[in-house]
Amino acid sequence: MSAITTIIGIGVLLFAQHPALKSIALLAVIGISSVLFLTFFLEEGLYHLFIQGRKDRGQVPFTLVSFLLSVIAFVIFVSGCFLLMGIRLLFFMPLFPKRQKLIYHYLVMWYCRFLLYIMMNMRKKVVDKKNIDFSKPSVIISNHHSFLDILMMLMFHPKVVMVTNDWVYNSPFFGMVVRYADFIRVSAGIETQLDKIRKLVEQGYSIIVFPEGQRSEHIELSRFHKGAFYLAEVLQLDIQAVVLHGTHRAMPKKDGFYLRSGCLYARFLQRIAVDDPGFGLGYKERTKQISKYFRVEYQKTRVAMETPSYHYETLYKNYLYKSPVLEWYFRVKMWLEGHYQLFLEILPANGRIFDIGCGYGFLSFSLALNRETTWVTGLDYDANKIEIADNCPVKPANLRFIHADAATFDYPPATAYILSDVLHYLTREEQHGLMVRLIATLEPGGLLLVRDGDKEKRKSTEAHSLPSFFRPMPDLTKPGISSTLSLPPGCSK
Repeated sequence: MSAITTIIGIGVLLFAQHPALKSIALLAVIGISSVLFLTFFLEEGLYHLFIQGRKDRGQVPFTLVSFLLSVIAFVIFVSGCFLLMGIRLLFFMPLFPKRQKLIYHYLVMWYCRFLLYIMMNMRKKVVDKKNIDFSKPSVIISNHHSFLDILMMLMFHPKVVMVTNDWVYNSPFFGMVVRYADFIRVSAGIETQLDKIRKLVEQGYSIIVFPEGQRSEHIELSRFHKGAFYLAEVLQLDIQAVVLHGTHRAMPKKDGFYLRSGCLYARFLQRIAVDDPGFGLGYKERTKQISKYFRVEYQKTRVAMETPSYHYETLYKNYLYKSPVLEWYFRVKMWLEGHYQLFLEILPANGRIFDIGCGYGFLSFSLALNRETTWVTGLDYDANKIEIADNCPVKPANLRFIHADAATFDYPPATAYILSDVLHYLTREEQHGLMVRLIATLEPGGLLLVRDGDKEKRKSTEAHSLPSFFRPMPDLTKPGISSTLSLPPGCSK
């Protein structure tokens, strides 16, 4: 209303007879209107594009650094595609076609390698590369979660071609590249391409196939199709399996422009000979056996790579733009807690866990992201903290938050209860009542995990903004303690 009043007040000068007054009024109206547009439309649009809109889709918000790194990578990718298309147009001479194709494959390999290693926010790690032998052709299979999988599989050796679908084959950016590089289009079925594939194998090319058929939206593996194993049987080729990890988080299927930080990991498994009876006879049986073997190795890779710090960036950006104090509190808290490594080691891997006094939900999120088969509930009496935790962009399906008083809440049975830095907020009577009720509702073999400040180290704890020195819960069998805590019948400490 103030801006409208100002525009009207100055705008009437447009009807003045003096040209100077008209000029001043025109400039003032244009200036104030521009400010209104920036304030009410441009800023709101940018906020929705980079922050709120992504939150509504369950995606972490952009930062300036992540946006610039994503733009740089995208520009390099598009520029490289146009460069390769330009080089393709130069290869119009019919002389030495096989040599030209091999040179072009080398260019594609170097381009993919350069593009991946120019992404400075992502580390690259290749393990057991000695297991693959490019001296003779094979069918190379891998899991498929991201567009980065294609770049990673093409960067290892020039004498490879990839089985692709229609959108890759007809892409305006790299369609000409993949067509000239003899990539295999299988929309009509891989059986229709056998003659072309056989000629490529005779020239020493290995065939890259993603048995899942398309990119998976989740980090779990989808069902393996039989095409790759049928191809290996018909052409009598060994199978080389490559486990990829980190690509799903770096560039997921539904968020392909945002490049996240992390580690791109590739692990080459032992080559499976075409006549190896250990994986069954016939491509149908080998599909089942090799798929089972691949899933086991993929799970081993996940366990090794997805340490508590693996989800740090996602957790941090969950609390981004909520306030500078909260952002730094999260950083310090995660550092002091060691990414909650100790909690993850102690707590059960399955079941239901209650994080009582969860605060902003740092521990609850860590448990839910690292334990996909565990149902985590965070509970706190502070409604503001619960609202912040409950409205984080990336919230796993196995996590929920409840606003309630820990001392009076009616707890359902659970596999584990966590009381981390909670008991000192309660009176001794409330502590006694809460502990008895939790022990009574624990499932058989359940765990009650208690951690709190050590009064004997008051000076050292007061020197820090966050508590950093703790001791385990006192032994309830000691004299004077077990007598004051009346346990339900049949319950031990």
